[in-house]
Amino acid sequence: MKTSKLARKSSWHLNGKIDFKFGKFYFNPDAPEFIKRALQRDGKIMVYDEIGYLEMLGYFDVFRYIKGDCIFIVRKDLLNEMSGKVKFDALFEVTLENREWVWKDVVRCFNTLSDFSGSLETR
Repeated sequence: MKTSKLARKSSWHLNGKIDFKFGKFYFNPDAPEFIKRALQRDGKIMVYDEIGYLEMLGYFDVFRYIKGDCIFIVRKDLLNEMSGKVKFDALFEVTLENREWVWKDVVRCFNTLSDFSGSLETR
């Protein structure tokens, strides 16, 4: 089996730890612990970037940490499955055409939700 240069470079971190591979992606073996600590943090609005295959297949159980107001960045091909796990108050699609300004729509949406306990600024 031939290994590409990219795969060989990607399989070793600067800290000398071997990555684990999931699909075509490589991960630092410390990633699960780092993700767990990050998910336990508090904030006015939590942003979960990105909900992907690892999360949807249960390798990282992000759903048990969800509390309060949050924003999920979800792969388009996982959106239907994701909507079965959490309730969305609003849905925005980011495209090449709107990616520079769609965040303002997201902020306006949060500011108008009746159960959102805060206020965000658009700058």
